[in-house]
Amino acid sequence: YEHQLLVEQASRRSHTGFLDLITFLHDTGARPAEMYGASAAEWDEERKAFRIPATPESQGRYKLAHLGEDRLVYVSDELVPLARKLIATQPAGPLFRNESGSPWS
Repeated sequence: YEHQLLVEQASRRSHTGFLDLITFLHDTGARPAEMYGASAAEWDEERKAFRIPATPESQGRYKLAHLGEDRLVYVSDELVPLARKLIATQPAGPLFRNESGSPWS
């Protein structure tokens, strides 16, 4: 129910950044930090997933980064077009941005 209310409120805004973010969070089951930092460079077109590398920079983005295994966040076929659109409009840095153009945090 809460998700539905968030979607309704976000749908009323002219900027779709928050709606895009909560849509990806709900659909993928990813943790917020995993999606906040998602970038075009992490997109794996073949797998239709974001690959978060297990690097020191990724510490804190996902729980098992310290084990040295990349994290894959798979995107459903329904959301792939939106992922591609975000990648086209934001080729560098985090994909998800607020109304002022700053990354969500």
